[in-house]
Amino acid sequence: MEQSDGAIDVELYRYPILQRADRYAMVSGKLRAGLHLPHIALTGKIVADAGWFNLDMLGSIPTIDNDIIVLRDGETLNEEETQAPTDISMNIDIDLGPRFYLTGYGVNSGLVGQLSLSMFDGEITALGALRTRGGSVEQYGQRLLLRRGTVTFQGDITNPILDIEALRTGYAVEAGVAVRGTARHPRIDLVSYPDVDQAEKLSWLLFGHGSDSSSGDLALLLSVGSSLISGEEPLYRKLGIDEVTVQQGELGSAGSILPSYTLVKGIDDASSDAEKQFLQASKALGSNITVSLQQALSDSGTVGRASYRLARGLTAELSLGTVNGLALIYRWFSKED
Repeated sequence: MEQSDGAIDVELYRYPILQRADRYAMVSGKLRAGLHLPHIALTGKIVADAGWFNLDMLGSIPTIDNDIIVLRDGETLNEEETQAPTDISMNIDIDLGPRFYLTGYGVNSGLVGQLSLSMFDGEITALGALRTRGGSVEQYGQRLLLRRGTVTFQGDITNPILDIEALRTGYAVEAGVAVRGTARHPRIDLVSYPDVDQAEKLSWLLFGHGSDSSSGDLALLLSVGSSLISGEEPLYRKLGIDEVTVQQGELGSAGSILPSYTLVKGIDDASSDAEKQFLQASKALGSNITVSLQQALSDSGTVGRASYRLARGLTAELSLGTVNGLALIYRWFSKED
């Protein structure tokens, strides 16, 4: 190819560089293409005036590697055509600005930060960090608030370093998940504030309350948690029910906080543990209201309950059925040294 030198300067102002169903970006900035054919060097800096990227589209369109050549019937491989006519290098600084948004895969958040993209010999690298700005993640059947989300690039653009934490907020124990490590080898841990054991974290994450380890429903909790985290939705979830547990205690008792019987009655009471077990199914009707149905396993006792979260740790509960009552319950948790 004939040698040629030159340069092309481009100034962009709110230019819609991407306009697709799954992504959009409008940018401003300056770019320069330095020509020393067959080499082209792209440099410059651009800022996103607005942008949106839908992660759901990443896995919907199949692609092939760029080293694969598809030949139709009757075509032959031409070595000259397979050689790239130009050699392109790139060094561009990108600022996402204040109005760039990310959706899909349960994520709904703003994204801010700066990246320096480079390309040499066909390999793209990146330096910089992107951070989430507010937003939430829909995971495990719950809406988790993004408390922290940082993606740091230190070279390989396909393997950034992750530091993400999302919590189910507004409860006495705010539980969630933390993702750390690299994109290729992420490590996912349960977290909570204040810190409680793993079963409690899972219960607060999935159901919004602590587990009753003495009731025999701990195995059910772990089974439900494992199926949700592995991506398999339990049958009752498909039916619109949020939680199914087997609990032990007095039917209709106020969250096992108030005493279910007096000391004198406890001495004369000969009922077994099995006779004090009941099945509970519950459904959240919003962020603060939960309705549930309790059915005794050893008799015909049935209690319907409506719970309203007045504030963090403070709940009002109305019970109707075999047991009628109104309770005001306050819970608090402290970390033991």
